[in-house]
Amino acid sequence: MVGWMLLDTVRHVQSPADFAADEAREFGAVLQASMGAVRDATGMPRVYVVMFGEGAAHLHAHLIPRDPERADTKAWAVADLYRAIERHGATAATHDEVLRVTKRVGLAMSRAFTPGP
Repeated sequence: MVGWMLLDTVRHVQSPADFAADEAREFGAVLQASMGAVRDATGMPRVYVVMFGEGAAHLHAHLIPRDPERADTKAWAVADLYRAIERHGATAATHDEVLRVTKRVGLAMSRAFTPGP
């Protein structure tokens, strides 16, 4: 599925509960902009956020576009889709699709955080 992105923190923390106040404000702003960028780049109406911190002492926010036409992207079914792709039981996005969406997300993020006049 094209558009599944990761948002990582700069400082090694396991949870947003570990953020300093300024980090929490910045993470919220970046998360909001990132979700909008993924939504716009993929054309999907929803973007899920799943955060893990078990594998390493580092927070990873998974931004997962939700395709309402695909039951395998609804709620926790998206985790089964991820595992199926990992096992090669489902088709991953093509290299060209990934590049196209990544460029669109990057452009949206640069616009969101470029100071105006």
